[in-house]
Amino acid sequence: MNKVLSTLSLFLFLSLPSAAQEYQQDVNFFELQVAQPVHTGDKIEVLELFWYRCPHCYALEPYLNKWLKNKPDFVEFVRLPAVLNRSWTFDARVYYTFVALGLVDRLHEP
Repeated sequence: MNKVLSTLSLFLFLSLPSAAQEYQQDVNFFELQVAQPVHTGDKIEVLELFWYRCPHCYALEPYLNKWLKNKPDFVEFVRLPAVLNRSWTFDARVYYTFVALGLVDRLHEP
């Protein structure tokens, strides 16, 4: 009896994700009618959103720096600090302070 109950419970548990509703345009998301402008001319813009306290951003940084050394000439790389809530503004200000002082290359690395 326990085996049947366990199997039935597992089946019900695994079927839950298929019961989720699909995302609907203009309800859960909206499509941008106009592409966001970039200031890179004819180059392709690669935009990195990062947060200094993000472990994933920290782990990605060495690989990103390696790619930046060999990036194609038609690619323009832009860093943008993510600010998802008020507590993240301090880190964004730190980054822009590095930019203003010309210290991003020295101090942005992990």
